[in-house]
Amino acid sequence: MEERKSVSCGEALTALGVIGLCVAFALHYPEKSEDWAAWMQAFGSVAAIAGAGWIARGQVREAQRVEQERRDAEQKSSAEARKEQLQAVAVYVEQLFATLDKTAVHLSGEIMPNQMTGYSKTRVAPLKVAVSALSEIPLHQVPQAYIGLPVLNIRNCAAHVVQILEDTAGDRAATEAESVRRLKSAADAVLEYRDRARRDVEEIRRLTAKYDGTNSPVTLALPQ
Repeated sequence: MEERKSVSCGEALTALGVIGLCVAFALHYPEKSEDWAAWMQAFGSVAAIAGAGWIARGQVREAQRVEQERRDAEQKSSAEARKEQLQAVAVYVEQLFATLDKTAVHLSGEIMPNQMTGYSKTRVAPLKVAVSALSEIPLHQVPQAYIGLPVLNIRNCAAHVVQILEDTAGDRAATEAESVRRLKSAADAVLEYRDRARRDVEEIRRLTAKYDGTNSPVTLALPQ
């Protein structure tokens, strides 16, 4: 599709002036040398005016092009900065999720039932730190608004696991069989919350991978 170029008022008036001068020249064709000199002076004046207008028009267009390039570069730089910010948040969330994942893996089979109570006590503090760290992420400032819900879901899953671990650490079952049953149920619950959180981590990865620095309600609301 061809680009349409606008014609300025000055260019239109100059064109009309040239046409009018040519018509006047044709109607009053010079016969004497002094008449020719006057007509040459007139044509020269019109040519000078047209040239000045053309130069001014070119300068305006060049200034507009430079300004547009500056704006484009600024927008591209801002978009790259937003992408890097989102990637940093995503990596941070994955590192905190690793704490939950490690806890679930150990509880589900790498330790004996009689070791679960003691292990649960050791995992409460790291997971509380993870929950606190997830709560400190300023979601209202994250450029991709859609990752807010997955982050909150991961935080809630980690908080539920903390509660399960605290209950497990204080387990006082009447019989060993009852204790094993409760501990197995607790381990299964931790795995379920871990799996939920993993799906949210995958959603954050997906959103981060497709984010171009502009397509979010947060960034679209910013003044351009």
